[in-house]
Amino acid sequence: MSKQSPRQALKEAYNNLLPENKSLVNRKSLSGEFTPQALIEQLAELKSYGKKAASYQTSWHDQRTGYLEVNRRKVNTVWFVCGIIVAVIVYFRVNDSDLIWLGQGLLALSIVLPLIWGAAPLLANLQVSGKLIDADGLNLLLPLLLVLTDEIRPGSRIKLELYLGAASRGKHKVKTQKNYKILTHRVIMRSWIGLVLLIGVYSILSMVNPQIFPPVIPFFVLPIIIVFYVFIYLIIFSIASSAFGKSPKVKARFLKIPRILIQAQLADGTLFQIDLTHWIIQKTAFKKKTKFKNFQLHKKKKKYKAKAVTSLKLAFPQKRYNMHPERFKGKFNRKLYISGKQVAKMKLKPGEKRQTIVYQHVQAKQGTGHNPATLPYPTFKQFTQLVIEGGYDRLRKKPQTLQKRPTTRKRGNKAKIEQAEEQYSRDDLTLIKGVGQSTKVKLNREGVIAFQQIVDMELSDFEDVLRHLDLPHNKAKDWQNQARSLA
Repeated sequence: MSKQSPRQALKEAYNNLLPENKSLVNRKSLSGEFTPQALIEQLAELKSYGKKAASYQTSWHDQRTGYLEVNRRKVNTVWFVCGIIVAVIVYFRVNDSDLIWLGQGLLALSIVLPLIWGAAPLLANLQVSGKLIDADGLNLLLPLLLVLTDEIRPGSRIKLELYLGAASRGKHKVKTQKNYKILTHRVIMRSWIGLVLLIGVYSILSMVNPQIFPPVIPFFVLPIIIVFYVFIYLIIFSIASSAFGKSPKVKARFLKIPRILIQAQLADGTLFQIDLTHWIIQKTAFKKKTKFKNFQLHKKKKKYKAKAVTSLKLAFPQKRYNMHPERFKGKFNRKLYISGKQVAKMKLKPGEKRQTIVYQHVQAKQGTGHNPATLPYPTFKQFTQLVIEGGYDRLRKKPQTLQKRPTTRKRGNKAKIEQAEEQYSRDDLTLIKGVGQSTKVKLNREGVIAFQQIVDMELSDFEDVLRHLDLPHNKAKDWQNQARSLA
């Protein structure tokens, strides 16, 4: 039995979805008031479907950006250009004979075939692009709903706003910042290239049918233009280079994607709110780098920075937890650490009816290009640590009994490392392609020190470790296979 392609697997999984989930996949959003149990039953199916969608997106991204694929497209482009040149030569050779239909057919085929060849994979991706979702947030949402099933006030519902779609400039762009008004050098070069192409196309059309397209430029002038094209190009190139201006020219787009918003009233009367939002900053930098040999005016670099901002709001009722504002500040006005990292923001809002604490935890990743393969998400373990240690532990303990969390974290890591060293000998994890020095340090601090140790771990456990360390968890299978060959 042949193995299914990721696209076929995604189509089959979509066809097997329940009608309400098909509608959710098409809309990419869900909002309203629900009971936790009803949401769990609906969203559990989407978690497995999301893995199929992630597998397809990874294969499509690798297919379009792989080294061999890029080179193959370059070779195909050369062959297509050669085919058009040959078709034009054949057309003019048979123009006055009975085989003119052959020349016309070859000319049309040489133009249409490259268009079909380039459009075919894009059309195939367009068929399933509407069925893609970002289901990584369900790894946090589903266990959270399980907890809320027992913790919310009996008979009450939770308010949920969920977005499963990808980041879109048209829908999610907040603002654009740039240190220039217009790329003058690019306008000059593209205007020149457009003019040359227009003259070339019109000249060919005037040769084919001079009655409809009367020749404006005499035919004897065309060879002169071709001979002196390089010199004219160098003049335009020099003008564009001098018009470049200040270097580098930087453009940044800010995208805001609201992912998850949950509001609920807990059994003790506490108002609970969790808000998870993604921020993506897409930067494009044009640095002046003139190379006449390659006709290069600038070097273009694309980078992104993605942030997952998790905001937690707990509003404790004064009827249940009677606290003076100063006592409330004494309990909560201390630094909080999640997975060894200090929480970015903390805000206290004392009030007559409720004492409110707001935390904002940030996780970030960055890379080349504009579209990250995966976005950072907090793990359920990190979230529960934020709620318990930042909320109820501080509420119930006296201020002086609170301890600094980094010490506990370091002791826990030291125990993990000692336990790992008893079973495995240390390996250089940077031999795994994709694992740099900083990634190796993170894995070592978490107690992952050897190739065989990675092989012995369950894939899901290794993915959880990578999520916990803010590393790309979609690389878990690849890194595990590499570790197996190196062990």
